[in-house]
Amino acid sequence: MNSMFKSKLPWSLAFSFARAIQKPALEIWQGQKSHVSAATEALYHRALCNQAARRGQYDAAMELEYEETTHLVTRNSVAQTQGSNHETG
Repeated sequence: MNSMFKSKLPWSLAFSFARAIQKPALEIWQGQKSHVSAATEALYHRALCNQAARRGQYDAAMELEYEETTHLVTRNSVAQTQGSNHETG
């Protein structure tokens, strides 16, 4: 998609990004109140990446930056919560 928009097509394209934006956030959230903040950050990040792609400005470095900061912390938090849920039954 990013490359299509870089080419400056003479017509407008539209896509539905609903599932692509929601999936990472839903995977992080898992219905847990303690995951809401991390899921919101994931949703926001996906929206920014999709916005950049729509403008032909997406760069894979956006993903790396996110992984290095927020997402690794998020995964660790989710894993810790899952571990504590298994312990308490």
